[in-house]
Parts: sequence; structure tokens; C-alpha cells
Amino acid sequence: MRISQSRFLKYFSSVHPLINIASACSLFFSLCYEFWLNRLPETFSWGAELTHILSQVSIAIFSSYIFYLIVVKKKEVDDWENIKPTVALWVLRITSKHRRQLEGLEESSGLNIDQHRLDSIMQAFKLVSPREQCKLRISSKDGSYFNWYTSLIYDQDELEEIIDKLFNIAPFLDSELIAILNSLAGLEVKLLLKLLDNNLKQEDNLTCIAGAFFGYSKSCEKLNDYRLKHLDIF
Repeated sequence: MRISQSRFLKYFSSVHPLINIASACSLFFSLCYEFWLNRLPETFSWGAELTHILSQVSIAIFSSYIFYLIVVKKKEVDDWENIKPTVALWVLRITSKHRRQLEGLEESSGLNIDQHRLDSIMQAFKLVSPREQCKLRISSKDGSYFNWYTSLIYDQDELEEIIDKLFNIAPFLDSELIAILNSLAGLEVKLLLKLLDNNLKQEDNLTCIAGAFFGYSKSCEKLNDYRLKHLDIF
């Protein structure tokens, strides 16, 4: 019984507050008319007809609200509840990958990184060579570690794949999550890595992607805050 009540309350809470208030006012006026107003003597010309019309309008508004709640909102909420674990898992993969990247960057650079400061990230990337081994990924062929350049390329490919999956179910996502995903999709980390590929042998560090990675970190932080607020089921 509690589960049914909780689910029923979710339907109401998912509707915009102004719609709930308007519907409640319509119901209140309809009840007032049925049990009180229609029994009062008419105080001005056409008063009875006017209150009757307003009562019918109120009943129509509340009936439309109930229809919207049961037919439209119920399906939306139920669909979201069904797909929420999948969305939460994909979002967790993005934020976890970013956390591991920061940990790997700290290990390779020997620095404690403050992801909220561009200069801290830039200093760390300055101490990491794109050809240096990155312990975040191991080759399936010989068991050796990939270098930082290859590892970051794979990470960005996986990030794009997850974002594409989330965009495929965009009708079920709210505007806040879509905005965060758009900010991640619009970053130039992979593009800068591709440009770095042309001078991979000459480059001694990864400072060229520090600015883009800083933006990536900020977006991942927003995504993690969203996950903890709306998707913390793991």
C-alpha cells in the first residue's frame, strides 16, 4: 500500500506546481458550487448562470488534469523509472572514468591536482609525456600499458559512445541533463589529441589539451552533482 501511495505521489510531484494549483482551485470551486453556492439566493442578475458556467469550466479543467495525470504523466514517470537504472549506469561510467583519469594524472605527474584550477591541471599535464605509459589501460595483445595519448583517445571514443546512447533516449531526459551532455559533447579534447598526433614524436607534454580537459572536468563535476541528486541508485 505504501509503495502504491509513493508511486501515486510521484505522479503529482512530476507535474508543474502551477498546474497542480490550478487543478486544485478548480476542484475546490466545483465542490463549493455543488455544496454551497448553488443553494444561495441570486444576488445579481445572471449570477446563478455565471457561477454554473464557472463550475462547468472548473469540472472540465479538473477532468482534463486527471486525464493528463493518468494517461500522460503516469506513462512518463513509469517509463523514466524503467530507464533510470540504465541512465544512472551510463552517467556513472562517465564520472568514474573522469575520476580515474585524474587519479592516473596525479600518479604520473606526482602532483595533487585541484580540478577547479586550470593552472593545477596544466602543471600536471606539463609533467606527463604523451608517449609515457598510462596505467589506466592495458593492451589485450601483450598485457602492456597503453601510452597516455592512446589511452585518452580511447577514453574520448567511449565518452562519445555513451553520450550518443544517452541522446538516443533524449525524450526521457530532463533539460538539465541534456545541457550537461551537450557541454561534454562540445568539448575539443579529442580534436586536440588528433592534432597532437601529427607531432607526437616532438611533443614532450600534454599541455595543449589542458584547457579542454579543464572544461571537461567542470562538466563532469556538474554531471556527478546531477547524478548524486537524481540518479544515486548505485
